Amino acid sequence: MPSYTENALAAALNAVDRGDPIRRVARDYGIPRTTLQHRLAGRQTKTTAHTFQQKLSPVQESRLAEWICIQDTLGLAPTHAQIRTFASRILLAGGSTTGVGKHWLEGFLRRNPRVKTL
Repeated sequence: MPSYTENALAAALNAVDRGDPIRRVARDYGIPRTTLQHRLAGRQTKTTAHTFQQKLSPVQESRLAEWICIQDTLGLAPTHAQIRTFASRILLAGGSTTGVGKHWLEGFLRRNPRVKTL
């Protein structure tokens, strides 16, 4: 797990764009120099690069997270089993022949931290 945030990385990239040397910026922000170089060359974040491997699209996951928040607001927060069932129904309605995987919920909660606390 990286010890820096995306916000720190964005600030470091801005500093490099202003003309500061990459090595100094990497040291000051605590970001590996190679990471800065790769981002400057156009490489995507790991999360963005692997979006195509997810069962649900980012839009579908966002809508599912909204539904969970609405249910929680109503006092009817869904269980993990209900979330998995609902996600599988979304996939099946979209024409998929399989539902979500065994560990899908862990990844979903990691990608949607606002839902993780409910």
